[in-house]
Amino acid sequence: MNAVSASTMKPVSEAVVVGGGPAGSFTAWNLSKLGVETTVFEEHAEIGVPSHCAGHISIRSLRKFGLYPLPKGIVENTFSAANFYSPNGTSFSVRLERPVTCALNRELFDKFLATKAEAAGAHYRLGSRVHSLIIDAGFAKGINIEQASGVESVEAKVVVDAEGISARFVKEAGLAAPRGDGLIYAVEAEVENVRNLETDSVEVFLGKEYAPGFYGWIMPLPNETAKFGLATKTGNPKDLLQKLMFKHPVAAKLLKG
Repeated sequence: MNAVSASTMKPVSEAVVVGGGPAGSFTAWNLSKLGVETTVFEEHAEIGVPSHCAGHISIRSLRKFGLYPLPKGIVENTFSAANFYSPNGTSFSVRLERPVTCALNRELFDKFLATKAEAAGAHYRLGSRVHSLIIDAGFAKGINIEQASGVESVEAKVVVDAEGISARFVKEAGLAAPRGDGLIYAVEAEVENVRNLETDSVEVFLGKEYAPGFYGWIMPLPNETAKFGLATKTGNPKDLLQKLMFKHPVAAKLLKG
């Protein structure tokens, strides 16, 4: 842990947020609306790049956080149905009267939240990788940022960890890190010329042969494209995705152009 006296630190904000993904930007937006001076530090040079997940989310959840409806272009499709396929070939379908989930363009969604945060007064520092926390008397009092010229220390009253799955700063702060057996590993591709899908239905593939501990999916998008991916607790996700694409009797048929 790093102990740095207050005199060597550079005051920047009442609150600093580590990570400019949805959680970080949403937090920065709400802090700024409350009048808290907030700065977000994002290691990548552009918000939303690279994209980190499929962006399949409950419409109810978005509404709960005051984020739905979203601006045009962010929602790529909405779904009111799902088809489930079990390992033994049994399948069943669920269909509701109205859409309950949607596929988001994650890059545009992340940028939308960052824009809202900036409009409320938050500041963003892109290309700024946080190296470590500044711990003083058992409390996080700021962050250390990697710069070409060296390490810059930034003081803050509040440090918000929105770094994501690596959980480096959770451990550094002496808090319980996520358990390894609770992690899953995912991979996704966008496929073209997909003509055999119901456009308002998500396809879900179960079974340890293709996605141990989780499931595979096909989410139709406009213009005969689809998001095709899976998550797993064990095995190589890329190898399993290839297997699902070419060996699963239903998935192979649905993805055939």
